[in-house]
Amino acid sequence: AGEITLATNLAACTRSLIIASVSIIVFSFIVDLKFHNFFYIFIYTFLGSFILSSIGIIIGLWAEKFDHMATVTNFLIVSLSFLSGTFYSIERLPSVLHQISELNPFFYMIDGFRYGFIGTADVSIIYGIIYLTILSFVTWFVAYLLHKRGYKIKF
Repeated sequence: AGEITLATNLAACTRSLIIASVSIIVFSFIVDLKFHNFFYIFIYTFLGSFILSSIGIIIGLWAEKFDHMATVTNFLIVSLSFLSGTFYSIERLPSVLHQISELNPFFYMIDGFRYGFIGTADVSIIYGIIYLTILSFVTWFVAYLLHKRGYKIKF
């Protein structure tokens, strides 16, 4: 179960890194891209895709129909990504919403990715890496446990 979930996650990470590389190459012909730090672009892309692939495994095991997957995507993933400071700085939010945004893992994914390109971040980049690393281990471990127990897996 550990090898299967880890291989699936790493395959999803490889796919996301390839898509990110192709996107950067294509957009570099259209827009003059500046890179502040490739390491942070890579690490935040990897951690973000690892977390999302683990969540995908968990939701895939839980869902009974495609509608369940779409519900989680539409109401959880999209909502968290829009409320993560993608289109605004969370510094502009009232203090309560600012504190809530700091719990959102998508905020750290986007903030670190943004830092890799333009060198500007709303919070500590190292804290974001630690937070996402812990979250990636937790989500992978939940996916591993569900797979190991055979949760809704039919042979």
